[in-house]
Amino acid sequence: MAETIWSLRDETHPTGLSIDEAFDTALASESGPIIMADHADNAGVGAPSDSTYILQTILDKNVENVASGFYWDPVAVRFCVEAGVGAEFTLRIGGKVGEGSGQPVDLPITVRKIVSNAEQSFGRAKQTMGCGVWVSAANNLDIFLNSIRTQTFHPDAFEQFGLKISDKKIVVVKSTQHFYAGFAPIAESVLYVSAPGSINMNFSEIGFKKFTDPYWPKVADPRSA
Repeated sequence: MAETIWSLRDETHPTGLSIDEAFDTALASESGPIIMADHADNAGVGAPSDSTYILQTILDKNVENVASGFYWDPVAVRFCVEAGVGAEFTLRIGGKVGEGSGQPVDLPITVRKIVSNAEQSFGRAKQTMGCGVWVSAANNLDIFLNSIRTQTFHPDAFEQFGLKISDKKIVVVKSTQHFYAGFAPIAESVLYVSAPGSINMNFSEIGFKKFTDPYWPKVADPRSA
């Protein structure tokens, strides 16, 4: 049985597109929405849900008409709540929890809406999200923040703020797979993005400090190493 499992390693190994590959694919499509899953920052697996790698790429590439969320950032949420709907200021988003979060992004934003008790569907249940905030930035970029860390399950997480997901070219969700049942029916396509982060599924890139033995997939055949 061990040999059978070993022989299937390449077929069963999780794969994904690089951030650049994902955006090249999405922007080549004439329609949307294209759903991008940032599975390396999935709070449901223990990630902080505040990584900024994909967000920074959106800004660097000047990608238009994107929605991205949810960023667990109670500090940013608090600033937005205190400023109020309609406020315009430079907000520091994400990149606060640890090394896997990337760098904070300082972005001029407008506070569009605040939902004090945000929630989203997960099957027949409702998942609390704490205080949720919708902010917008240049190039029709919509960013969603919340105060209770949770992955993104369903389009109604965004739509409770008044955003129509079907109008967006790209929607970035911080989730691995639980998002699929809700988002796939409205998606032009779904892309799994292998971004840096705490739950990086590219196991060959894990920066072990004490474990030094050869292992797959860093080594093609560790048994002969």
